[in-house]
Amino acid sequence: MKPCARPLHVFQMLKEFVRAIRDIAIIQRMAVEHGILHHDCSLYNVMIMGNPNDSNGLLIDWEFAIYITSNDEYSIGGMGTIPFISCALLAQMAELQTKARQQEAHKSSSKTLALPPSRISQSFGDDLESLFYVFAYVCIKYSGPNGREHQESVPDSLLDSWLTLDLDVCKLRKVYFFAVSTEEARLEKQFHPYFAKLDPLVKEWRVILRDNMETQVTFDNVIGLLEHHLATLQDDEEHSSTNKNLRKSAEELTHHMTKQAAEAGWSTSISSPKLAKWKKEAGVSGSDSDTSVTHVTVESEGSN
Repeated sequence: MKPCARPLHVFQMLKEFVRAIRDIAIIQRMAVEHGILHHDCSLYNVMIMGNPNDSNGLLIDWEFAIYITSNDEYSIGGMGTIPFISCALLAQMAELQTKARQQEAHKSSSKTLALPPSRISQSFGDDLESLFYVFAYVCIKYSGPNGREHQESVPDSLLDSWLTLDLDVCKLRKVYFFAVSTEEARLEKQFHPYFAKLDPLVKEWRVILRDNMETQVTFDNVIGLLEHHLATLQDDEEHSSTNKNLRKSAEELTHHMTKQAAEAGWSTSISSPKLAKWKKEAGVSGSDSDTSVTHVTVESEGSN
């Protein structure tokens, strides 16, 4: 049976990648509008379904989804994977982790009180922040389409700093990432060059989430940003780039052949019937011949 979807990092075009991220944000918004919080946005819960030019983002693993409460408080559990958890959630979880350690250290004491059932405050803003980490993770870890990983090591990697199991340390590193201006350059430097066109997008998204510490981020903020940058990307930039490189190579080859012919005293003229025949055999249209390969024959001056 053929899988109906593929992981996000197995995107085939840059535009497909950004479109999938946009679609995930839209799915999150639709769920919230129906009173549901997905609760667990991470790299392996976001997928792509369909062919590259008309694919859609897909959010899976809804088993931890929760009904939104009036006070946005929920029992702890199923809140995501550490590298993708928001700063606010990490702060609350770190506090609970510290209390649990203290209780463990004093569990032999009869005076130790059991902790009350753990509750955590969470909103859709946390899920949108998680989606940002998914986006950044792909741009740092991978070097292009089809899951091609970044082969060179990334010094002082942000991903490594977000992977620590010490929740308090992870929280501090993420808060620092948003609060300190030099972190923007650090993020941009760690993006693989393939994703360079997305530098403006990630910078603006980072600012939105930084401001989220004071004013809650909205779906309109993030979705509008993604759609704006999505419109700037070509439908098939890999195909366009390949054609551009082929044209450049053809022009260089033509120039080289023409130069050699001139140095040898040969004629570079070509008869129209021959040119038409070659075009037909090569499947090249008249317009293509002007911008791609120029057909050249060389005939000795003495052969006429």
